[in-house]
Amino acid sequence: MAFQFLTGEANLGTVNLPSGSNSRIPMKFSMDTDGRWIYCNYPERITSDSMFGDSDKGNVWLNQKTVSAGEAQIFYSHYNQYKSNIHYGIQIFNPNKTSVTITPLNCGHGQGNGSDSGRINVNAASWTRFFNGASDCGTTTAKTVASNGSFWILDKVIPQGYGFSGNLRFRTSGTVIVTVYAFLDRYKISGAGSQYQYDEASVQYSGYGAGYFLTAAEITIKASDVLNNGGKFFQTCYSEYPKPVKGEENPMEVNGKAQSDMVPIHIAGTSEIAGPDEPRPRHNVGNWCVQYYIPVRFENDTNRDVVFKGYIQPGEDNKNENFYILSSGSNNTVYQRISSINEEKYKDKRTWHWTNHTVPAHTTSAVQICQFILGTNSSKNVNHIWKVENK
Repeated sequence: MAFQFLTGEANLGTVNLPSGSNSRIPMKFSMDTDGRWIYCNYPERITSDSMFGDSDKGNVWLNQKTVSAGEAQIFYSHYNQYKSNIHYGIQIFNPNKTSVTITPLNCGHGQGNGSDSGRINVNAASWTRFFNGASDCGTTTAKTVASNGSFWILDKVIPQGYGFSGNLRFRTSGTVIVTVYAFLDRYKISGAGSQYQYDEASVQYSGYGAGYFLTAAEITIKASDVLNNGGKFFQTCYSEYPKPVKGEENPMEVNGKAQSDMVPIHIAGTSEIAGPDEPRPRHNVGNWCVQYYIPVRFENDTNRDVVFKGYIQPGEDNKNENFYILSSGSNNTVYQRISSINEEKYKDKRTWHWTNHTVPAHTTSAVQICQFILGTNSSKNVNHIWKVENK
């Protein structure tokens, strides 16, 4: 069963993080670390010919990864600050002696200028298209690729001055090489280029992560527990392992290990890793566009009908414009822009009240399911808060 989402500016406000000694919900995530996540965010700003794949230009790729049979997902986020429009494309090459089949599963692309609608399209609206299928890909049907053949699963024209981002999931029947390019003319891409080298100083990266989909163990939230503690909360996108409180469970586990939920990025063309435990500048990861699958069950152990109210807000030291996406499948994806900027005009835009779920007295609800995603260009550390009111 899926949550019923609330949307709109009227649902924004300020909610304090619960401070009771038992108010934090421990999160236990599992993740398939064989699911390759091709991560493309460096160079974040595409500015010159030296970043292009055309053989008469830079003759470089922005990212390249060999993936084995199964599913893989690609995330990309950049700005076109070149002097003209450019192309951004993803090529899949078959290095095998026999043909392979490539099946696009989901694809959502967004681009826009610095306007409100442009930023929303880049950061969030692309996920609506992703959950509706593969229509943003170059093809929506399975493609047979011959030995030593290739095809472009994505090729987008990016206007000058636009930001753009997207997510693409596909299935391959055999090992393939995925290469990501910026270019002007793809027919001048020879395939004999090299990796555009990381500068060792940036806090943006291209490379890959071992997994992109975090599944939470089922959470049960009791009405009496919420009322006694002034609310309950859990956290995601936490840049450091949350400090445990004496007498409580570990606040966060991934695959049975107490650790941050951040997915480390193996930086393309290097032996280095970007992750929460790495030295500066490689400490900066935010789990942009990692998918969180969170099942929640509500137990009303009181004598009155109650409403469980769900809120999402930026965590501490989070001073940015943030985009949060929630989805329970095709045709049911919502998003909201939240600001924690300490200015008067943002005072009512710091928390998203995203759901109300009514449960009768002495009743336990069916499991409610949703996916949570932190949009690109947002700030890490996210609080998920639950309150209870009598019906």
